[in-house]
Amino acid sequence: MPRLKLRKKSDIQIEKRIITGLIVSKEYMQNVYPLIDLSYFKSSFIKRIAKWVLDFYESYEEVPFADIKNIFDTEAPNLKEEEAELISKLLTNISEKYEMEQNLNVSYLTDQTEKYFKQRELEITSGNLRVLLEKGDIEAAEDQISNFRRIQKLTSNWINPFDDKEIDKTFERLDDVFFQFPGKLGEFTGNMDRGWLIGISGPFKKGKTWFLQEFGVIGILSGLKVVHFSLEMGGQKTKERLYKRITAGYKEGEMVTYPCFDCVKNQNDSCELEKRVCDESVPGKYTPDDSYLPCTACRNDKTDNYEKAEWFESLKRPAFDVNAVGDSLKAWQKSCNDLMRIKIYPRYSANIADIKRDLDLLEQFEDFIPDLILIDYADILKPESDNSVGIDKEDRTWIALSQLAGERHALVIAPTQVTKSGQDAIKLKTEHTARWVGKLGHVDAMLTLNQTSEEKTSGVMRIGVMLHRHNDYNPEATVTVLQQLNVGQANLDSEY
Repeated sequence: MPRLKLRKKSDIQIEKRIITGLIVSKEYMQNVYPLIDLSYFKSSFIKRIAKWVLDFYESYEEVPFADIKNIFDTEAPNLKEEEAELISKLLTNISEKYEMEQNLNVSYLTDQTEKYFKQRELEITSGNLRVLLEKGDIEAAEDQISNFRRIQKLTSNWINPFDDKEIDKTFERLDDVFFQFPGKLGEFTGNMDRGWLIGISGPFKKGKTWFLQEFGVIGILSGLKVVHFSLEMGGQKTKERLYKRITAGYKEGEMVTYPCFDCVKNQNDSCELEKRVCDESVPGKYTPDDSYLPCTACRNDKTDNYEKAEWFESLKRPAFDVNAVGDSLKAWQKSCNDLMRIKIYPRYSANIADIKRDLDLLEQFEDFIPDLILIDYADILKPESDNSVGIDKEDRTWIALSQLAGERHALVIAPTQVTKSGQDAIKLKTEHTARWVGKLGHVDAMLTLNQTSEEKTSGVMRIGVMLHRHNDYNPEATVTVLQQLNVGQANLDSEY
């Protein structure tokens, strides 16, 4: 009996997600419209909404996101009070959680819808077959099987590249941005898309987890749903790091030294431009009381006036306690309350099969479908099978990570360690890939964290691209990123 109840809850949840897609996304509607049969919906009130939505689409060739309230208001007098209340609650929830064509993983929902419709077709067909066979109506039973096969044909995933719709869809999406860092870092690493696996390669204790978290924070700020799986640290430290990043709180509320960009010509006092903000050369030794001011007045000009340099500035930060940073946390709660989930595993206790299971449970019980999946980190995942060791273990892990990205239509990010020689390398290269170089064949891009001891002290990190499957890249180039990890800031600013 418990299994039957669990299944029923799962069915109502997928039906709610289907109706959400039909209301919110024209792309999703176009994907599943040929497959829809109202008899597939078990819930009577969702079936009623689906009828309204399909009638609207057939009349106007648009989804009714902006008009669904008006449709409900028109139909409400014809509904029973209990049904009207259920529909009103669901439509309000959709309106609050989604924007038209946004915040919806259309590809994943399409896959789940096709799977559910196939399940319902099987259930309906098998039920009809049982009744017809009991009646001895063999001919009608054969018709049921024939009709089921026609449904199967409609769910084909073949693409005709010369179909007008496929051509239009491709060119309409050329400029789509799914995930991109702000500033020069974003220009350098480019847009990252659903279904991609991104690796982050870096030495021990050089900030891979901080940079991974930055993916999550930028994802949340972009309205994407993020899941963070951690095998590296416990839940307390994981949450502390997140709260530091979004509040910049520090100890008891002290002055914090931040790195900032400056100009070489400002530092050597060779700049004679009126817009320069400083009138002296850089002091021989930096102290917080110096009157020297960094200048980036020409930084965004398309001239040769600006030459990148780094300097420092001191700012007082709020204390890292709930009283001092509570308002900041509440602001994030208000705007991002349902955009992140964290799951903690002990080291070497979970593999991708376990992660998929937990994602299924998260989807089933919380209706949470991630757009970004962060895994900290790949090298301490449990083997995918008991028989895999060494190179085979590593290869299967990275294959499974790539499959996870494709199956979930999510951007998957996974840090990884480098070799002993890579610990002291000025610039990481493919030969510094630890354990199994074949992992590079499974990722869509491998980013590198490059930092000397002096740069670490100065709060400077150089991000590189070791390889990229989809974009042109220069393996020798880097972008400079400023950091102050004492207050959780892994990407204060960036410059070529």
